[in-house]
Amino acid sequence: MRAFLVSVLLTGIALAQPQTQNLHLLLGSQARDNQNWQTLDTALCGGQKPLVCPNGTAVLPPTVVTFGADPTGGTDSSAGFQNFVNTGGGIITVPDGTYQLCTIRLNSSNQVIRCSPNAVFVPSATCVGGVAFAQSTTTEATNVTIDGCTFKGTTAPGTWFTAIDVNGTFLSGLHIRNNTFDLTTGVTGVITRGLRDVDFDHNKCFAAGTGGGVGGTTHNIHSTCFETFAGGGTVRVTNNTSDFTYNGIILANQYLGDTDSILVEGNQIDLGWTHEPTQFTGSGGTVTYTATVLTDTAATFTGLTNLTDVYVLPVRASGTTTACVSTSAARLCDSGNNFFTAGVRRGDVVEFGNTFATIVNDAVNAGCASGTCNQQVFVDQWRDKTTYKPAAAPAVGSSYTIYQFLTCQVNGVTATTITCTGNTGGFEDFYGNLVTPPAGTLYRVGTDHPNYAIQVDASGGGMRQVQIMNNRVHRSWSDAISVNGGSQMKIEGNMVDDSMDACTTVFSPNATVVGNTYFHCGSTGTFVASSDANLTGNMYIDNGWHNRNATTALGHDVDVGSGVNNALISNNTMEKLDATETNDLVGVYLHSDTNTVLMNNHMGGHVTADIHLATTSSGPKLYYNHAATLLDDGATTPLLIDPEYSVAFASLPNYALGSLMKCSDCTTAAPCAAAGTGSIARYVGGAKNCN
Repeated sequence: MRAFLVSVLLTGIALAQPQTQNLHLLLGSQARDNQNWQTLDTALCGGQKPLVCPNGTAVLPPTVVTFGADPTGGTDSSAGFQNFVNTGGGIITVPDGTYQLCTIRLNSSNQVIRCSPNAVFVPSATCVGGVAFAQSTTTEATNVTIDGCTFKGTTAPGTWFTAIDVNGTFLSGLHIRNNTFDLTTGVTGVITRGLRDVDFDHNKCFAAGTGGGVGGTTHNIHSTCFETFAGGGTVRVTNNTSDFTYNGIILANQYLGDTDSILVEGNQIDLGWTHEPTQFTGSGGTVTYTATVLTDTAATFTGLTNLTDVYVLPVRASGTTTACVSTSAARLCDSGNNFFTAGVRRGDVVEFGNTFATIVNDAVNAGCASGTCNQQVFVDQWRDKTTYKPAAAPAVGSSYTIYQFLTCQVNGVTATTITCTGNTGGFEDFYGNLVTPPAGTLYRVGTDHPNYAIQVDASGGGMRQVQIMNNRVHRSWSDAISVNGGSQMKIEGNMVDDSMDACTTVFSPNATVVGNTYFHCGSTGTFVASSDANLTGNMYIDNGWHNRNATTALGHDVDVGSGVNNALISNNTMEKLDATETNDLVGVYLHSDTNTVLMNNHMGGHVTADIHLATTSSGPKLYYNHAATLLDDGATTPLLIDPEYSVAFASLPNYALGSLMKCSDCTTAAPCAAAGTGSIARYVGGAKNCN
C-alpha cells in the first residue's frame, strides 16, 4: 500500500513542480514528522490529515492539487483535474479553493468527486458556452458520484451553459449529491440525456438579480435546477431546493427513446414570481395612475413586451423595529405600530436597508397571550435584495416600510405609459381585487418572469411511471406542476401555493392526482385535459384569484376540459374561505367532457356555483356531493344522486333515470307536486316521484 501511494504521489509531482523538493524531503527520513506534514498539508491539500499505513509510515492522500489543479482560481485547472480522474476509481478529493474548469470527462467507474466545504468550480477562460463535467466519448463508466461541490457560473472570464451535462452513451449510475449551483448568469444545473440510474439529491440551486428593490436589474431565462431528456430511466430527484430560478425541475421526452421510473420527491421550490428583478422603477411627482394605465413622464419605457409584470407598491405602514416578545419564527415587530389597523395582509412586502421579506399572515388584533398581536407580523425569509440569499433579520431600531402588493401585466406601452388591460384587467392586489393606486406610488417593472416549478413534457411519447410526491412548490409564474403526455403519472401529497397560473395541469391519460393541497392558485387549482384521470382527496382553498377577462375558463378549483372522458373526482375539499377574494368562481367546472363522475366532494362558498355544468358536458354523474349550489347550463342527461342537494319544485331539473334529490317544497306524492314541506324526488320510469 505504501509503495502504491508513494507512486501516486510521485506521479503527481510532475504536475506540481514548485513543490517537488519539499515532497522528496518529506517522503524520506522526515516522513512522520508532524510539523513537516503540516507544511505539506498547507501546500497541497488544504489541511488534510495524512494517511497512516499499517507499518506506521504516513503518506499524504493525493488531491486534484497534487495533479496540477490550481486552487487560487488564477489558471485553468482542467488538465490537472482530468489527470486525477483518469487514474481510475476511488475518491477524488478537492480541497478548499476556486478551480477553473471546462469539460471534465467522467471516464472512470466507481469514482467519487468529493469537495471540501469551500471548494468552488467556475468556468475557465477558454470555456465559453461549455460545461464543467461531461461523459466520456470513448470509455464506458458507471457509478460516478459528485458530492459537496459548489458550481458558480457568475465568474468571468469564461461561461458555462450547463454545470453538468451528460448522456447515457458511455455513462450510467450518476449520483449528484449535496452540491450548490449558483445559476445567476443563466447556467443550468444538471442535464441528463438518456441516462439510467440517476440520483439528484440534497442539492441547492439559486439565481438572483444584481440590485434593485424587490429584485435586481437582470434575470436570465435559462437558469434551471435539473433537467432530464430523451430516454433513460430510474431517475430520482429528491430533497433539493431551488430558489428564484427560471425553472425548477424539467422532465422532458421530446425526442426518441423511452423514459420510465422517475421519482420527484421532497423538493422545495420557490420561483419567487412576486420578486422579479427590476428594469424600470419610479415614484413621486412624475407618476400617476388610472384604473388601467401607469404614467411616468420621467420614464422611457422601451423594449417592454406584453405580459411583463409590473409591481405597484403603496405604503401600508412604516416605522422602527422593536424587540419581539418571541423569536420562535421570523417576524417583524414594532410596539409603536398597529399592523391590524394599517391593513397589513399576507403577500405584502417589507423592506429595510438592502433586505426584504414577504409577509405570510394577515395582521390580527387578538389571540395571543402577550396582547401584542397587532404589533407583529410573520415573514417568510429575510433576503438580500441583490443576491436573494438569506439575510439577517433587522436589528432593533431599524427603519422599515411595509408595501401593499399590487401587480399588473403589460398589455400596451408607449415611452411614458404602461397599459394593463390584459390578463390582470388593471392593477390587482394579491387577492384579485382591482385597485387604482394613488398618484406618486412607487412602481417597479420586472424583467423576465420565471416559468415552471415542475414540468413533465412527454409530448414526444414514451414517458411513463413518473411520481411527483411530497414537494413544496411556491410562487410559480406558469403552472406549478405541469404534466403533458406520457402515461402512469402520479401527483401525490404536494403542497402548492401562490402561483400566478394553475397549480396543476394534467394532459396525461390515466393520471392520478391524490392528497395534494392547493392554496391561492392563480387561474385554477387543477386543470384536467386528458381522459381517465383520478382526482381524489385533494384540498383546494381560495383558488382562481388571478382571473381577469376569462371567467368561463378560469377561476375554478377543478376544471375538466374539452374531450375528457371518464374522469373521477372524489373525496376532495373545495372551499372559498377568504371573503375578500372575488375570483374563486366555481368548485368543479365541467365542459365538453363525457361521463365525468363527481362523488363525495365537500364544496362551499364559491362566487358562481360549487358545481357548474356547461351545455357541452355529456352524461356527468354526481353522487353525494356536499355542494350548496349547482349551476346547469343544459348539460346532456346528468345523473344526480344527492339527498342533501335541495331545489324547489319549480326548479326540479329533467335529469337521467335514477336521479335523486331533495325537493324543498314538494308534497309526498307521485308524481311530485308543490305546496308541501319537502320530500325526496326520485326519477323513476320517466316521472319524478316524491312518495
